[in-house]
Amino acid sequence: GSSVFFSSGGDGKILRWDLNGNAKSFRTIIDNNFINRSLAVSPNGRWLACGTTSSGIQLFNLNTATTTPTMLQGHKGSWVEALSFTPDNKGLYSASTDKTVLYWDLISGTSTLFMNLETTKVRCLAVSPTGHFLFGGTDDGKVIRWNTDTKEATVVFQSDNNQIYAVAVNSSGSRIAFVDKSGTLRVADARTSSVIKVIAAHSARILDVKFSPDDR
Repeated sequence: GSSVFFSSGGDGKILRWDLNGNAKSFRTIIDNNFINRSLAVSPNGRWLACGTTSSGIQLFNLNTATTTPTMLQGHKGSWVEALSFTPDNKGLYSASTDKTVLYWDLISGTSTLFMNLETTKVRCLAVSPTGHFLFGGTDDGKVIRWNTDTKEATVVFQSDNNQIYAVAVNSSGSRIAFVDKSGTLRVADARTSSVIKVIAAHSARILDVKFSPDDR
């Protein structure tokens, strides 16, 4: 797995962490006035996308020395809550408090409306390894699976009044994991939607979840 990860905070800084060796080190790679609500790195490590609290997405090319982002503007005056790259590194999905999910073509820098949920917002996104499915967790407690070709939506799980804070897909695409504000972690079959494991993992809300590279 990678020995590098990125973090951001309310100070407008984005840090690059190097986990090689015993001394864990970091350096500031971006320092601007944007407060970032979400981060995503493309599978090939070229792109870093940052969802801001001013409706825009900062897109950085990590293969160049420049720290000036390409600004992707498409959401309407709201926070960009979630980001997920496509496996081919050519596309990006974004979700905002404007209750829409957009698909971005990174070659042209243009967006198209993927989904308008109208009554609730999507808090988290995860694209399957094949790119054929997009999973999202909503403010009204749903985990939704969308077919990215047809946009057909299937409700994988419905929580009782608990927002879904994070969703993840394993590397084989066979399992999804999702967490809510109650501190419960669930693992489900990505194809059948059957919940396989329920773990009372924390005593408070869980903000993120990821599979290990070996899916174990």
